Order: sequence, then C-alpha cells, then structure tokens
Amino acid sequence: MIDQRGLAPAVSFLPGQLDDAAFDREMTALDVLILPHADASMLVSGAFFEAAGRVPVILARDSSFVRWAEQRLPGVRRFASDDDLVQAVRALATEPRPVGADGGARRDAVALFGWAQCQRRYHAVLGPSGLAEVPA
Repeated sequence: MIDQRGLAPAVSFLPGQLDDAAFDREMTALDVLILPHADASMLVSGAFFEAAGRVPVILARDSSFVRWAEQRLPGVRRFASDDDLVQAVRALATEPRPVGADGGARRDAVALFGWAQCQRRYHAVLGPSGLAEVPA
C-alpha cells in the first residue's frame, strides 16, 4: 500500500519486533503516530503510552480514553472514521512540520502514566500488601 500510493519515505512500516534501543530511536524520530485500532477490545495501544509526550502528534481512533487524553496532552487528536483519518492527515500536511515534543509534555505524560502513578493506583486498589515496592 505504501508503494502503491507513493507514500515512502514519509510513511514506513516496520513488521516484526524491535529491541528497546531500536524502538526508542524509531519512536523519537516520528512526527506523527497513527493508531487506527477499530476493534472495541483494543481501546488504546501500548504505543500510545510510549508516544505520549514524545511524538508531537498522535492520531488515534475516537474512544472515551482518547477524548480524555486529548484534553490533557498536547498533540493528541482523535478521528471517528477512516474518512476522518484521511482528512486529519491531509490537514497535517498543510500545517508546519511538527516539532519534537518538549520536556514538559513528556513530564505530563509520565505523571499521568508512568511507573510511579501505576504503583499508586495499584496500591489504592490492592491495599498495602497487594503490591511490593518495585524500583522504577
């Protein structure tokens, strides 16, 4: 599809698994991450959490979570249908090239989704004996 539509090198597809260093390099190099999940059981991707505050623009299929995140994190944008995604991508093409997310955006994302926040939430649900302290 990338070749048929002449999207390379602006669009890339990396099948398979990446080691942590390669994943970090690829994620940091992105201007836009598109999360087109349509399945109701896939409310949000783990890639969302890695991209939050690191990738300047995240386009994600509309869900209650994405609407919530859009209000709290700069660069999160939602789309409702494939046609909306096409329009959103076309709109991005007319905007100035996104710049990398700033340190404040990454701090906001870590405050919302980082390991310390996960520990606090697990502790609130499971109680003091339900989760041993694990270093971040």
